[in-house]
Amino acid sequence: MGHTRIARQPIYDRQLKVFGYELLYRPDDLNRGRELDGDSATSSVLGSAFSDLGIERLVGDKVAFVNFTRNLLLDDSIDNLPPEVLVVEVLEDIEPDEEVVSAVRKLAGQGYTIALDDFCFREELEPLLDVADIVKVDIAVLTREELRFNVEALRRWPVRLLAEKVETPEEFEFCR
Repeated sequence: MGHTRIARQPIYDRQLKVFGYELLYRPDDLNRGRELDGDSATSSVLGSAFSDLGIERLVGDKVAFVNFTRNLLLDDSIDNLPPEVLVVEVLEDIEPDEEVVSAVRKLAGQGYTIALDDFCFREELEPLLDVADIVKVDIAVLTREELRFNVEALRRWPVRLLAEKVETPEEFEFCR
């Protein structure tokens, strides 16, 4: 069995200073052909980051954004992970039913920062917006009009916006 590799994607603030890192699962050469499901991939990232490697070595004094599946949101296994370092990313394909919203509220109540990943505004997501701290929008999949619509819709909540896949100075200025 090989070791888990973790990709570390920097997340910048408006002044282009590193705010945190998104930690992503990457198979090693021995596991390249074996795709893990989302639960296993996230569990592998969490285990490696917080136990094997040490989170300080990966993110220093910054925060670590980690994707969470529905199953992992409903599981209590992250209770021992430091909420001051871990940002719980709720994936876009998770149905915001009562169980999920309750689990996310519990995590927020324990001090975890909650981020909604690849967000596109829909009314059924409002209960998650009530507890979210950060909303991530993927500018590569939204038109500028859709981006404006989402930003305007989100003004009702005290969330921070995070633009993903900003590749050019022009995109950066538009998002800023």
